[in-house]
Amino acid sequence: MAWIVGIGLVALAVAADLWVKRRRFYRRNMAGLEIFSSFGASVTTRGLERLVLGASRIAGLLGALMLFLAAVRAFG
Repeated sequence: MAWIVGIGLVALAVAADLWVKRRRFYRRNMAGLEIFSSFGASVTTRGLERLVLGASRIAGLLGALMLFLAAVRAFG
């Protein structure tokens, strides 16, 4: 069971990271600068993306820890 949860958390972390990076990519103009409709949109979007990236890093670390502990139990 820990294997499945660990793999799921790592997959969720990778998916969230790719989601944020894709959004940032498509927000850029020809000069490579991010474009927002307003200052409020900029602050809100960046804050949301920081929260998602922070949560995804925590989920990735927890998933990797669960996989490690499951491997220790299985082979240790």
